[in-house]
Amino acid sequence: MTNPSLHTPPGPPPLPGVGPSQAVGRRGRPRRGKKGKAETQPVLAERLLRYVTRNPRTVVAVGLVLTYVWRWHDFHGLFVALRLAAIFSVLSWLYLIVEPRAGALVAAVKRPYGAFIMLWTVWMLAGVPGALRPDVAWSFWYDIHFKNVLLFLFLAGTLANLKNLQILILANVVGLAPGIFFYMKGGMLWHWTPYSMYDRNDLALLFNMTVPVAVWSGVALKEKWAQAVAWTIAILAVTCIIGTGSRGGLLALAISSLLILVAFEGLSRKAKAAFLAFVAVLLVTAPDAYWDRMRTMLNPSEDYNLTDDHGRVEIWKRAIEYTKQRWTFGVGANNFSVAEVTMRQDRVRVAGARGAVTHNSFLQVAAETGLPGLVFFVGALLTSLWALVAQRRRLRKTRDDRLGNIAQLTELVALCLIAFIVGGFFLSQAYFSYLMVLFAIVAALEYVGEREIRAWKAQKAQARAHAAALATAHANTHVVGSGPYTRVG
Repeated sequence: MTNPSLHTPPGPPPLPGVGPSQAVGRRGRPRRGKKGKAETQPVLAERLLRYVTRNPRTVVAVGLVLTYVWRWHDFHGLFVALRLAAIFSVLSWLYLIVEPRAGALVAAVKRPYGAFIMLWTVWMLAGVPGALRPDVAWSFWYDIHFKNVLLFLFLAGTLANLKNLQILILANVVGLAPGIFFYMKGGMLWHWTPYSMYDRNDLALLFNMTVPVAVWSGVALKEKWAQAVAWTIAILAVTCIIGTGSRGGLLALAISSLLILVAFEGLSRKAKAAFLAFVAVLLVTAPDAYWDRMRTMLNPSEDYNLTDDHGRVEIWKRAIEYTKQRWTFGVGANNFSVAEVTMRQDRVRVAGARGAVTHNSFLQVAAETGLPGLVFFVGALLTSLWALVAQRRRLRKTRDDRLGNIAQLTELVALCLIAFIVGGFFLSQAYFSYLMVLFAIVAALEYVGEREIRAWKAQKAQARAHAAALATAHANTHVVGSGPYTRVG
């Protein structure tokens, strides 16, 4: 009789994505094509198309990013007539009602940054009746901010698995391409951008918030051509950031680039050296007008932002004064320009001038939604950064290559948020749709990361159990006799 203790228990299942590259049939044999050759897995484009057609919700998520953030529908009159942004918005709302994916959605809202976003939204709504112009505040809250919050909720539910998250990241990187093409084709002028909603400073912020994930795509993608595309987009985006002549954009680029070179382990030393050399060449070959503009940061007396009544410093002073006068609910969402007309002590009408916006996202929130609103806004930013740092630490502890790839993405998404904090300090972009997309990505990284870590722990436990079973079977096996008549008993 066969000793049952000698039966080998089944081993642990392989990690997802690890294994032979051939397509496998029912009995574990390579599937054969028409000519008898083993079929290999489809290329990236085919796999992407197959996945997207089977996941229409992912198509809606990608469409929202390409229209809300990258405004692809503005590049051609036909797309404008199709009202793609409205179509994708309505579809996402239907998904939230019919298939909300409550697990991931509730998890996102329960996160500290998710709770801060909800509190900020409710607080902004509560301030509508007391706004300087309630109609303006209500219209902005309903038409802009509330839709951005719904975007956050929809993406938080959609990005509940690693594939959806990776596809959205890649779509976000690809979303850069038309803007880069049209801006470079137009000569990278300082007074023009291909986007109707963004000036050159906004463009620099937009590109700065995307370069880190473009770098991740260049490192994480397996196909050489896909890596080449991602790196090309990243390099051209850096070129456009410098081409905008935005001083805040240059500062954000310098800080994020420094952090990538110092802290990001996914790049080799040669790649980092090549990146530094490329940026140095761009800066050295920049025209004199560019450096004349950059020198104003070192010579404050030549900067209108410090000397002019419509410069940033004077606007910031007035924003602080409005916050002091109405510190609870502020002047109302999108009412700063109204305050400039009705609350300025000199009563100078500046509607349509530079003073119509705060040129600072944090003072924009404080002046328009009060100090509690500022606490909620800053709290969402800081807690999301802390969540990314903590998640990176947990992923690194596993020492698993696949989870290490997610940890690298976590690092670079944190740099996207840092780029917003730096660039947003000089711009009025507190209600930026892209910021809500980043918050949703943070929530997805936490949700997906936790699931992957649990799966990794379960696999390790199964592997330990498998090893223990083998050890027990070996311990129960003894040898009787010696020589050619040895018997296992």
